[in-house]
Amino acid sequence: RVFTYYTPKEESIKLFHDYLDLHRSNPNLDVQMVPVSVMFGRAPGREKGEVNPPLRMLNGVQKFFAVLWLGRDSFVRFSPSVSL
Repeated sequence: RVFTYYTPKEESIKLFHDYLDLHRSNPNLDVQMVPVSVMFGRAPGREKGEVNPPLRMLNGVQKFFAVLWLGRDSFVRFSPSVSL
């Protein structure tokens, strides 16, 4: 792999299912997930022209350049944790 930090979608889904199985086997265990949204651009979510701007997934190279050029104009939102 070129980018060792990149986790393919299948591995992420497997990890999530492993947490669900762990919670099922031990109900006293409080597994929590924190939903995170990362948006790049000047006013993410409030662009002019479209009512709902199209959201798209970025690959690793696109994320790198988005952070490089739009790093200070980015928006990171941490939602409240969700208990499984």
